[in-house]
Amino acid sequence: MGSIDAKKSTSTMSLSSENRWINVKQKHKNHLLITVYEHDGISHAELAKRLDILPSGLNGVLDKICEGCDSENSPLIYEKRNKYKYYHLTASGKQYVEEQLISVKGKESESELAAYWNSFQSKAEHASDERLEHFLEQYAKMEEEPKEKEVQDLINGFMDCLFSFYLSMPKDALGAMENIITSGKIREQIKTIVRDKIADRKIMEPLEKMITEKTKDGYQLLDSLWEHTLVRQSESIRTMGEGYDWEAVRRAMYKIESDMLRAIMNFQDAEYLRERWIRNGMNVHLAHYLAEKYKYLLLQYEWNREKRDSRDEKLQKY
Repeated sequence: MGSIDAKKSTSTMSLSSENRWINVKQKHKNHLLITVYEHDGISHAELAKRLDILPSGLNGVLDKICEGCDSENSPLIYEKRNKYKYYHLTASGKQYVEEQLISVKGKESESELAAYWNSFQSKAEHASDERLEHFLEQYAKMEEEPKEKEVQDLINGFMDCLFSFYLSMPKDALGAMENIITSGKIREQIKTIVRDKIADRKIMEPLEKMITEKTKDGYQLLDSLWEHTLVRQSESIRTMGEGYDWEAVRRAMYKIESDMLRAIMNFQDAEYLRERWIRNGMNVHLAHYLAEKYKYLLLQYEWNREKRDSRDEKLQKY
C-alpha cells in the first residue's frame, strides 16, 4: 500500500489480473473498501472502529488485502500526519467499489425500499393518496396514533431505509423512490422529510467529532453531559474540554433527547433505537453508547410509571 504521494500518479485503469487484491479472500475487505469510499481520509483508529476490530488487527487486515501490491495496483493509499495514518481509495479501488459493491448494495436497498412501501400500502388497505399523506405528516411531526402503530412503523422503516440508501447513493436513492411512488405530491413530501433528516444528521456531527478526535476524553465529556441531564447542561462542562463548539454539542444532545423521548412514548426498546441511529448514519460506537444510556432511561420511566399506577390504585380505594 503506497503513501499519499502515489495518489498523483494513480489513474483510472481496467480491473485486471494486476489488481491481485480483487481475488483476496478476506472477510473485512468489502466492508473496509466501502467504508473508505464513504469516508475519504478516514483515520486508522476510526476505520478500525467501524469494522469493529482493534487498530492492531486492522494492520493485519490491510497487510492481507494489499500483500504484494505497490501504489499502482493497490486499492488503498494513505497519508501520514505525525504518527497517524489517514486512508484514501486509489482509482482502481474506487472503481471496484462503484462497479462491484455499491451497485449491488443499491439494488438490495431498492428491493428493501419497495418491500416496505408495498407492505405499507397493504397495511393501509391500499390507502388513497390523502391517507398516505396523512401518515407522512404524522411522521414529519413525530406523532403516532397507537391504533395505527403497525402502519406507522412501516413508514418509519421506509424512511430510515431511504435515508440510509441516500447517504451513500443520493441520486440512486431518489431515483428508486420516484420509480416506486407514483404520486408527485407524495414524492415531494418525502423529499422534504429527507432534507429535514439531513439537517438532523448535521446536528449530530459536532458530538461525533468530539468522541472520534479524542475518544477517551470525548466519552468522559459525554458522561458528564449525561450526568447533568440532557436538558440542563451545566456551564461548568464547557471548561472541561477546549476547542469544541459547545452550543452545537448541546443541540445534538437535545436531538438525542427528542429521539429517546419519542421512543419511550412508543414503547420502543434500545435495540430499535440503536439500529435506527446507525441506519441514519450515526457513528456505530456512539449509537451503542447512547442505546445503553437509553436502557437505563427506559427502566427509570417504567419504574416511575409503575409507582404512579400503584399510587393511583391506592387513591381509588379511598
